Amino acid sequence: MFITKPVCVSRFFSKNGCRIDSDSKALLRRLDLEGVVGANLNDGLSMFCAKTGPPLGLEAIAIEANCILSTVDVLSWRGILKTLMCHPYSVEEEEFKVIVVNSTLFIEHSESSHSSNDSFKNIAQTYYGFRFETVCLKNDHTGLKDEYTDNSIEWTHVYKARLGNINLVYGAEIDGLNDSDDGLVELKTTFHSPRGQNYNLFLEKLMHYWAQAYLVNVESIIVGFRDEKGIITKIERIQTDSIPSMVYGKVKWDPHVMIKHLYSVLDVIIQKSRFHSGGSFLLKLLSKGKFLIEEVKLDESSESKFIKVYRQTG
Repeated sequence: MFITKPVCVSRFFSKNGCRIDSDSKALLRRLDLEGVVGANLNDGLSMFCAKTGPPLGLEAIAIEANCILSTVDVLSWRGILKTLMCHPYSVEEEEFKVIVVNSTLFIEHSESSHSSNDSFKNIAQTYYGFRFETVCLKNDHTGLKDEYTDNSIEWTHVYKARLGNINLVYGAEIDGLNDSDDGLVELKTTFHSPRGQNYNLFLEKLMHYWAQAYLVNVESIIVGFRDEKGIITKIERIQTDSIPSMVYGKVKWDPHVMIKHLYSVLDVIIQKSRFHSGGSFLLKLLSKGKFLIEEVKLDESSESKFIKVYRQTG
């Protein structure tokens, strides 16, 4: 079981959840690692321009995929597919809404699955990720790096791929372009203990890094290791394809198990939706690969937004 090489069918920019441009070169950002080692990820926190308003809706992805929508079995977000892939090794419980329209499964986050943690430590660590992107990327038009961090603008790609007999379409937020070509790059930052006590934790994190990059065919991941003060101490470029061999025999996760589990979950939902001739469902992820699927009655707006997309594209 494997996923065919993902193909990008569309890409666009959005600001605070609203589409602003199909593809503006003035907003493109490219990798530039000069001066990153030694950067303090706490810098600019007081000037942080955080995203406001509702997130980009899944219907925006459906509109971008309108030409192939009638052939799509599952339409979702990369983050959700990644969560399903990692589910066999997770003890976290999550819920997703599944809305079936014209035989297509639209899978999005359930409102109850979002938890908030506004502690200073959580906000700072979330900011570290955004700040790391800021110090690693320069504007491809001006060649300059942003002074302050702004995560209100997103560069979203829409991909199509095939998993067994399941046709997938999913949206993914992309960090930027590679430094040497127009390939895409993923940026990650993680705490690095000088004594290496957290090495096994890093190997576990690589499962999520690999799944996220694999789903959008990103060849390499830039990892910035930071100390307890938020200072970047070293940078490492990790090839996505090399990650499974890096962790082989050291951790328990297996890419083949992850992909097979993704297929199993999606296939069960598809078969259930066909048995019930459509409808809406709640997918509940339990610990270590267990899951439940319940037929539910959702508010009309949850379904109507996708029906509207079909009418617009039909």
